[in-house]
Amino acid sequence: MEESQKTKQPQAQGSVECTKCHQQVSPANGQQKNAGFVCNECLAKSKRNKIIAVCGILACCIAAAIIWFYAADSDKRTASGFDGVSEINDSVNVEIDSINVEFNLATATITSAPVSTQAPVSNIEEFKRIVSQNVDAAISSKTNSLNIPVSAVQFGFKSAALTADAYNLIREIVSLYNQTSKENGIIVEGYACNIGEDAPNDYISQQRAEAVKAALVENGVDEAKITTHWYGKSKNSEFNLPKNEDNRRVLISIE
Repeated sequence: MEESQKTKQPQAQGSVECTKCHQQVSPANGQQKNAGFVCNECLAKSKRNKIIAVCGILACCIAAAIIWFYAADSDKRTASGFDGVSEINDSVNVEIDSINVEFNLATATITSAPVSTQAPVSNIEEFKRIVSQNVDAAISSKTNSLNIPVSAVQFGFKSAALTADAYNLIREIVSLYNQTSKENGIIVEGYACNIGEDAPNDYISQQRAEAVKAALVENGVDEAKITTHWYGKSKNSEFNLPKNEDNRRVLISIE
């Protein structure tokens, strides 16, 4: 019988052939398996391949578990976990990272607190002071919202004419408002003192509200952003002002 054309390497004395790589190695550098002798290098390579395969299987199982976890009972997920009280939509930001929020007047949310929780300001110096304090507080607390104080424009008896001080206060309010996104509306509310009948007081409170609105528009506020109300003397008991003449006013607030 002819010998194979493939030339075999001569086996060194005391060596054995690896059934995997067919290299001649010392018997001490390998292990005898059921399928034959395997050298240490092939054993290590086989072990690495098994580890990689196991890791791949584990990764697939973890990924599948995560997908199932978020897909199952998705309608029960809430801001506080699962099966909570307040359900949320995916488009709603549940929590704001206040660390990364920076105050920007041009984009800030501006509002006025209810009159019942604060005394309205009636002069330009007080208005500037409170706004400056509120801006500093917003910057310090890293929030992009600003509280603008409710302002009171005072009038004389039976008068709807703006004084110079009242007009300057309105100009200051408009100056601040125009530095914002101007998305918020302005509420103008007219009042009258307790002297006289309801009808004339209703009328004068309307005239006062319209005068303030006209001044706002004249200084650059879009008329569509202004909402006016007038109440005559019907709501004076809610404020309990120290002087009856203090009711002759128009309140300006940001909604």
